Amino acid sequence: MLVNWIRKMLNKETVRYLAIGAVTTGVNFVLCFLCDKVFGISFMISNAISISGAILFAYFANKFFVFRTHKDGIKQVITEFLSFIITRLFSMALELFFVWLTVEIMHILPYVGKVITQGLVIVTNYCFGKWVVFRKQNVQQRNSR
Repeated sequence: MLVNWIRKMLNKETVRYLAIGAVTTGVNFVLCFLCDKVFGISFMISNAISISGAILFAYFANKFFVFRTHKDGIKQVITEFLSFIITRLFSMALELFFVWLTVEIMHILPYVGKVITQGLVIVTNYCFGKWVVFRKQNVQQRNSR
């Protein structure tokens, strides 16, 4: 039973999500490092900038490579994009809060605090992506439109 559950969870979509998630996390960390260390922007502002850049990257990567959705009209594309942004803003707030908590309150090193929060953010974003933003319509719904 556990083996079947693991197989179901590690389907191709999940593997693609984890791969794109790793790249998105890399984008997030590189942007944060560049803003913080190269451009001298405060860590918390650098973190917000890097998350914003990662969100834009993640939309296109998730749409085309992970969930492979196709929307017929501009209204559907805009709705999908806006729902992605709204859900990612929620997870951004979650990440900013937990980075603040770990860095400012718990006095954990900034990049360690950022790493700690990524697990929660990745799971949250996958659930939003799969069941809210890029959910598949069933055949009956598609045929009725």
